[in-house]
Amino acid sequence: MIITIMKGNRRDMKKQNAKNERLRRLLHVIESSPRPDNFKKEPTSPEHNKNGPAIFIAAMSTDSTAGEVSHFAGTARKAGYDGDLVVAVLPNSKADFMAAWTKYKGIVYMVNPDCTGTGHDKVCSFKGQDKKVSINMVRYFLYQWWGAIYNEGALIMLSDFRDVIFQSNPFLYRKWEWAPPVAQLVVFQEAYPNKVIYRCVFNGGWVENCYGTEGLKRVGSNTVSCSGVTIGTRDAIVVYAHLITQQLDPRVRYGRNTTKTNQNCISLGMDQGFHNWLVYSGQLDKYMDIKVYQQGEGPVNTVGAFFGERALLKFDLKTWKVLQGEGKDKWFHNWNGDKSPVIHQYDRFLSTDLNGGIEAHLGMVQNLQ
Repeated sequence: MIITIMKGNRRDMKKQNAKNERLRRLLHVIESSPRPDNFKKEPTSPEHNKNGPAIFIAAMSTDSTAGEVSHFAGTARKAGYDGDLVVAVLPNSKADFMAAWTKYKGIVYMVNPDCTGTGHDKVCSFKGQDKKVSINMVRYFLYQWWGAIYNEGALIMLSDFRDVIFQSNPFLYRKWEWAPPVAQLVVFQEAYPNKVIYRCVFNGGWVENCYGTEGLKRVGSNTVSCSGVTIGTRDAIVVYAHLITQQLDPRVRYGRNTTKTNQNCISLGMDQGFHNWLVYSGQLDKYMDIKVYQQGEGPVNTVGAFFGERALLKFDLKTWKVLQGEGKDKWFHNWNGDKSPVIHQYDRFLSTDLNGGIEAHLGMVQNLQ
């Protein structure tokens, strides 16, 4: 019995060493690729704390408002998060929007990708890139470049902007469950059974259009993992972001000798299709250990799947006890009763549970400084 255990441990160690070596080699390739010369933070922004933690945000819309910055960065600071908030903004952003990032000590990068088209057909590229990509994919290049600034031990969160608020510091929540050595990358599912890949016209479509019918069969029975918020070590984040961008190449998705193209794959939500493929096909497992949290169980609570006619289980958030409290003192909760550190997709409920705006409901947005 003792000999069997020792052999098993040796096999596990050999497997882990091989995974670490693949990660190291890929990082070397990624870090050898130059960043654009003009990819620099604004001179008045704080310096990066290269030891982390850091949150990366792409707030790349000239329609973004100071109120949205207050909801995101203001609640993060109120929740006790004092790490880096690294944000990409566009030239000609509103003055009060820019001032709000200064107020909350954001590390601001003014980026100016070359874009054509509008809406779902908008595609962009940075200086030195040969091909334009869907606008939602641009942020993964930023994540990769930002990640390279940080030291190996830093923890990083990639986050959507407009539909995210904080109720406590996510980097401190039940850290023993997900931080190294348990895992290097942490991803967060949407609500089961409301969101399963093959039952969702959007997520199923993104996977099938980019990986074919066989690809959908392979991963389609899994609960949707949302690409909007991800946490990981610096090394894992850099490799994850790189692998996402590599999925743009049909030769990577289908094999080097393929004649298939991106004709049906390019769409506004394609990054979530890439994300779910990498998580569930085993591609990420080649390089890192992954922690997959069910909805409402970890530091990020993605709640959007409870909304809409497509939801199989139709109850309001109060009935689910996800949203608890009265008046302006309501809070989102995990299933164990804890207040959820990060709320994602709360904006789905602005005409129902949060009618009148989050200021009329949520305790965390009251009296933001």
